Amino acid sequence: MDSQHACDLLTALGHPVRLAVFRELMAYGPDGAPAGTLGLTVNLAPNALSFHLNRLKQAGLVSTQRAGQQIIYRARLNTMRELIVYLDDTCCRDVATGCGPQCPPKQTPIRLATIAAPKIKETPP
Repeated sequence: MDSQHACDLLTALGHPVRLAVFRELMAYGPDGAPAGTLGLTVNLAPNALSFHLNRLKQAGLVSTQRAGQQIIYRARLNTMRELIVYLDDTCCRDVATGCGPQCPPKQTPIRLATIAAPKIKETPP
C-alpha cells in the first residue's frame, strides 16, 4: 500500500456515517449483509445508505455480490488489514529502545489479521 491509497481509504472512512456503516459491515464478517439489513441497523434511509455504500465501494473498502433480488455488501477485510499494517509499519521505527509499553509487541498479530479472507467472487471496487 502506498500513501495515496491509504489517504483514499482514510478519506472514505473519515465521514461519521460511512465509518458507522463500515464498522457494521465488519461486524457481519465475511458473510456480509444486504442493504436493507444495514439500513435498519445504522438507521439510514435507503438513498443515503446507497450513497455511502457506493463511496466505500469506490474506495475499495466494500465489495458486492448479487444474491437473487438482493445485493450483499461485504467489508473488504484484507484491505482494512493492509491499511492497519501500513499505519503500524513505522511505529517506533526510529526509537533506539523500540516500542514502549503502550505499543503491542510486533510479534502480536493484529486481531483483524486472523480473520480468514472469504473466498467469494467480488465485483471490482
